[in-house]
Amino acid sequence: MKNKLTLETSTQTARTAPQWQPRIPWERAPMDARENAGKLRTALLPDLRRIDGEHRSQVEIEAGGVARYQKAFGHAISGRWFRQLLKRTVERDRGARDWMRLEIYLADEHWREIVAAPGSSRCIG
Repeated sequence: MKNKLTLETSTQTARTAPQWQPRIPWERAPMDARENAGKLRTALLPDLRRIDGEHRSQVEIEAGGVARYQKAFGHAISGRWFRQLLKRTVERDRGARDWMRLEIYLADEHWREIVAAPGSSRCIG
């Protein structure tokens, strides 16, 4: 079914692929990036937990996810962007179904470049 998200390929990948890691260790991620990862997990978690079981339409999945995202972050996103965030998270999980792992929710833009100063965790863009 085209509108149903599945983890079938991800489960196969998990058997052979190493665990996904961000470009820099979680501990060196900027605090706002870590906080946003927690918010994104809050928004995505209900759909990730249902991904293999409950059959819901894409419209139902998006509506709930967009509403939870807006509640967590204080601003709206499109259904298309929500689907992209969900897809990226599933790909990073690689079939492990470890939805509590905060690293898989980190935004890509926080990993462009880390300032070279020792002990620094500030991003430059």
